Formats: sequence, structure tokens, C-alpha cells
Amino acid sequence: MRGPTRLPRQATSTSGFTLVELLVTISIIGVLLAMLLPAVQSARESARRSNCSNNVSQLVKAFRDIDARNEPLPGWRNTVEHFSTSAPSTEATVSWTVPLLPHVGKLDFYDYFLNHGQPGHEDDDDVRSKVIDFLVCPSIAPVLRRQRASGAALSYAVNGGSGGEAIVGGTSAGGASAGGQQAGVTGNQPLGDGVFFDAIGNKSGERFFESDRPSYLGRRSGLALIGTGDGETSTVMLAERSGLNVPLDITWSSAPRPPKPHQAASADRHMVLLPPGLTTIVPSGKRTINATKDDCVQPSPVPTGFDVDDVVYRYPSSGHRGGAFVAFCDGHVRFMSEKIEPWVYVQIMTSHSRHLSDQARSWQRYQKDGAYVKYVLNDEDLEK
Repeated sequence: MRGPTRLPRQATSTSGFTLVELLVTISIIGVLLAMLLPAVQSARESARRSNCSNNVSQLVKAFRDIDARNEPLPGWRNTVEHFSTSAPSTEATVSWTVPLLPHVGKLDFYDYFLNHGQPGHEDDDDVRSKVIDFLVCPSIAPVLRRQRASGAALSYAVNGGSGGEAIVGGTSAGGASAGGQQAGVTGNQPLGDGVFFDAIGNKSGERFFESDRPSYLGRRSGLALIGTGDGETSTVMLAERSGLNVPLDITWSSAPRPPKPHQAASADRHMVLLPPGLTTIVPSGKRTINATKDDCVQPSPVPTGFDVDDVVYRYPSSGHRGGAFVAFCDGHVRFMSEKIEPWVYVQIMTSHSRHLSDQARSWQRYQKDGAYVKYVLNDEDLEK
């Protein structure tokens, strides 16, 4: 008897990638990722630039709000009474960042400076290490986190003109003060020299008192004079200063020291400045935006005591490619090209030519023929 007939077994087949196919697939994915990565990075930087522009816009609007209240603009250096980290309480120095706090929704931070050490406020939370988002450029925020630098970083600086460097507060060798005033008259920073001034001056009771400039008085400014000079649309109010050469530990709450001749470039003064030189000719290739120690504008010859290492802190800089954001006194914000000519930079940093010191006025002359030319910014100076 024959048993049941067995059907022949079908050959089984397995599906899958061979090693070659797997390697090809991985290669294709790698190529696609390499193609997409620049687009992703570009989108991220575009968002960072947009946020940075908004930060600058918010700051300039706050300053304009102060001016609209018929109040003078704060100085780049100011006094806060009663603030002290030790007893007894006394006045202390702060930069423009502190007087601006109540105008940018940080009244609680401002109250700390006004009331610290007063009865009932002895244990107030110290806000000086707190992050203020709109004071930090988003392009440097990842670097701050990686290097664990201070969270209270400051990426923006106001237009301080010459920063009071040229003021001697008395009679200069030329028969007039370096501020362009008559001999014997108390020295002040010229009104057309920048936008923000030292509101404290050289006070005899201050620990930084300079005996060689005893009559140097403080000064504050407003937008009225700028409007009658070169105009608010062509005068810089503030700019980014957060390039690779700027220390990451510069904080918004640090106390700036008074200016000294040829030494007002330190980063913790929270301002951008005019070039420090006494020359009218700038070698080609020199920069005032995103400058390095190798290509920045320096005085020629270099004066005795000039701080060469800190000269780059005088100028706007950023983590963005090609330039830095700049806000003008009328409130508009533009991206300033790093290729801008130094003499053009000086023009937009000064507001009233006839009020300038000889040093600043000489920088306004056109580099090719030495003539004074009123400059209008063009598309090469301003990039979108």
C-alpha cells in the first residue's frame, strides 16, 4: 500500500539588503543630509538675525520713549543713589542699561538698583547675573552656553562718540579745550560727538577722580540737537558689539569707569566709539565693523599709553556674516556692511559737525582728497 504523496517543497526566498546595497543607501542619505544641512543652518541664522534686529529695534524704541517724555537720554555712565553691595549705602556707577530697565518691562530689576540695601530690601534677589534676553544676540547665545560664560551678557553698545577721551577740562596747548571750546571754559564732550555722554564727569569725591582733568563735567543729551544737525535718520544711536573679539563675560550690570585719553575702548564701557586716531588718511583694507587687531583702524602714530589690545572694542561687531545691525536715532534698523569706509562710519557716528572736536572733524574728511563731504549711505554700505 502506497503512502500519501508528498508535494515537493517550495524553495524559500529571503528578502533584504546586501552589504553593497546598504552602503549605497547610507551614502545617498549622507549626500542628502549634506545638501540639506546648509539650508537648515541658513534658516537658523536667518531666524537669529531677525531676532537680533528685533532686539536692537526694542532698545532704540525705549530710548525714543525716554526722549518723547522730554527726559534727557541716560549717559553711557550714570549714578544710582543708595546702591551699594556693602554698608553704608552710597551711590554707585551703572551704564545706560540700568536707566533703560523700566522702559523695557524690567521695573523689578530697576527697583533692585534703587532700593538695594534700604530697610526692607536687604534680602532682595540680586538681579545682576540675570539673563535679559533682548540684550543678548541669539547668534552668541549657543557659544555662551557651551563656554558657560555669564548669562547676563551684553551684545549691544550705544554711540559714545569719542567717549570723552579728548576732554582735558581746561586749556589745551592750542589755546582751546580739546572739546572745541574757548580757553579756560569748563570741558565737556562736544554735543555733536556721538549721542550718549558720561553723565557723571570727573567728580572730586569719586574714587576714579583724575587730577589732570579737574574741570571735566558730565553731560546728557537728547534728540533735539541731532534733529537740527545731520538728522536722526543718519546718526547712529546704538549697534551690535558681539563679535569674536569681544569678551563673553561682559555683562549688562557691570559698572563702567570714566574715560581716559586713548584708553576708553574697554569692552565694559558698553559703547562703540569713533576711531582714536589723529590722522586723516586710512590705509586701504582697514575696518571699523567686524574689525580684528590686524585690520582695525588705529591711530598713526600710536600715542603713548594707547591700548592696542582693546582697540577693536571701539567698533560694532557681530556673529553675523558680513556686518552688524545698527539702529539710527529715528528708530530704523539696518544691517551695516563691514566694508563701509571708515570716514563714512565717522559721519554716521557724529551728528553736528560744527560742535565737534578737531579730532572728530578731521575724520569726517573724504579720504581721497581731504575735503569735507556730507555722505549719504548707499546700498553698498547697507545690506539686507
